[in-house]
Amino acid sequence: MMNESNPAIASWSADGDMIVIRDIERFESEVIPKFFETEKFSSFNRQLNFYGFRKVPSTTLRRSQSTDYEDTKTLRFQNDLFKRDYPELLQGISRATKSTHSDSSEHSEELQKLQIQLKMSEAKLFDLKASYKNEFQRLENSFQTKLEDILRKHGLM
Repeated sequence: MMNESNPAIASWSADGDMIVIRDIERFESEVIPKFFETEKFSSFNRQLNFYGFRKVPSTTLRRSQSTDYEDTKTLRFQNDLFKRDYPELLQGISRATKSTHSDSSEHSEELQKLQIQLKMSEAKLFDLKASYKNEFQRLENSFQTKLEDILRKHGLM
């Protein structure tokens, strides 16, 4: 869609990270009907939001991202998985769904289980550290004793 649009209407940003819509009226009448079931820009905009696109205000743009067109009439939309020349990223884009109360409580229960597992893992790690410290001290003492025995045996101590 972006590659086929008239650049005076819509195109990619210079860096290929955003959709830049320069003429909303023409975009609504010429581009949207070609690719979507709706003809209204507001519906198109809502669909973009459902799929994780976010409007990028011109005040957040770096000067290098600016366009030659009047910024007050230009709209920019961005999604981390929608980049020029990276079609393989598109498979990661999906429509957002509202979570139900049961979904929320399931996630809460799962979170609690994971927190308990984390605490148990931390306790095991603490015990292992103590065990390794004790074993290391025992080996060090044993080594020191054997070294002293060898040095005495050879009259070096």
